[in-house]
Amino acid sequence: MNAISGSARLLLGICALNLLASGAAAQVPAPPPPAGIPILTFTGTWRQIGEQQGRAGYYRIREFAAAMTRLFSEQDAVTYYERLVREGMIPDDVKEQIAGIAAGLAAKDTSDDIDETKAFRMALQINLMMAVVVSKQPQCTAVAFTSPAGTYLAHNTDGGLPAREWDEIHVFRPTDGGHAFVSINFAGAVGGVLAQNDQGLALTFNVGKPNPNPAPGTNYLLALREVIATCSTVREAIKYLQDFVAGGHYFMASGANVILLDHKNGDMARVQLTSRGVRVSYGKPLAAGVTSVFATNHWDDVDERFPAPDAANPQFTSSVRRYSRLTQILPSLKEFNAATGWRILTDTTASDGRQGPNDDTICRKGPSAGTVDAIVFGKNFITFSPGPPCEYVQEYGLPQIMKAPSAQDNDAYASDVARFLADWKRVGPLAPRQPAVR
Repeated sequence: MNAISGSARLLLGICALNLLASGAAAQVPAPPPPAGIPILTFTGTWRQIGEQQGRAGYYRIREFAAAMTRLFSEQDAVTYYERLVREGMIPDDVKEQIAGIAAGLAAKDTSDDIDETKAFRMALQINLMMAVVVSKQPQCTAVAFTSPAGTYLAHNTDGGLPAREWDEIHVFRPTDGGHAFVSINFAGAVGGVLAQNDQGLALTFNVGKPNPNPAPGTNYLLALREVIATCSTVREAIKYLQDFVAGGHYFMASGANVILLDHKNGDMARVQLTSRGVRVSYGKPLAAGVTSVFATNHWDDVDERFPAPDAANPQFTSSVRRYSRLTQILPSLKEFNAATGWRILTDTTASDGRQGPNDDTICRKGPSAGTVDAIVFGKNFITFSPGPPCEYVQEYGLPQIMKAPSAQDNDAYASDVARFLADWKRVGPLAPRQPAVR
């Protein structure tokens, strides 16, 4: 069986130098960066990949599953999963990966107090019920753009938990079919919500609302995971989602705003999804040689399938104002490159001119939600920052580059741009045993 690669023991972080003036200029070390996140590489069949995930994420998976139990019972997860399987909404490779996660969790050298049945239920809670919780609040901002400098997809994830509490960078290299891809996700996750594959296709996910006539269908994390694992182009991705709904299937109770970008040719699209609806819009010219598409959490071109948001809900107010700010800032930009992505994600001016960060700025810090991580995908790399990017970049500079999987070089690694690397002590079955989470 293939083992987790050495890159599983890296922490993503930055250690920059500040130039201070005190008489003569002098270089002094910046404060240590905040805690980074683990980079995990999984290789093998989908079942082997799942088993590696179960072993590597043992402690975190148990913590998340315990938290989910307070909201949904294990039986709720099993009943939900069995219905999705009966109705053909769970692909075979996803079933294999989930089964593998359970096997890794229950392995004798990983655990001495849970069996595979219990572990399987925990894996379902993580992959089905966590998505229900995530979808409760509309948040996040995404923008894609192409220019003579390249193709870029930038995304801020907003929420309540700090990135270090749940974020992991997963690199999947399946040997039994499917594309290699990198995904920002949580321990034990099968889904792909912020991801880029070795064919140059990238995607981001925002919760979208309101969703009329919600249905208990598959969650978007699993649907988008299948997109990134099997599709090579924007057109293929759109067709997969359209065929899913046309085949009588449906998505879960929330909606989604998905941004797709093909680094090969610059194709891009915004796909709006409700339980039973799919609507597609494509990139529009922004400047000479520049095309862009973007989304927050509400719908455009409102109709009965994609209704207007509740104007009294502050979460939707934030979505509308962040969207409005994108329409202001994008035309004002003079350059469109990777640094531009960070310029957008770190913006702290609200559309009405108020200075933030606050609940209505792209980089958020407010009572409704805050930005917990940020990412910019380039043609063959990703850059990532934990925490509000407006604070992170100001303190530590632009995040390091990590090479993304490619068809030519199918190996994700932290590049020599990295200035701070440290062992992540909790990875793998060789990590020190910790008390079981009850």
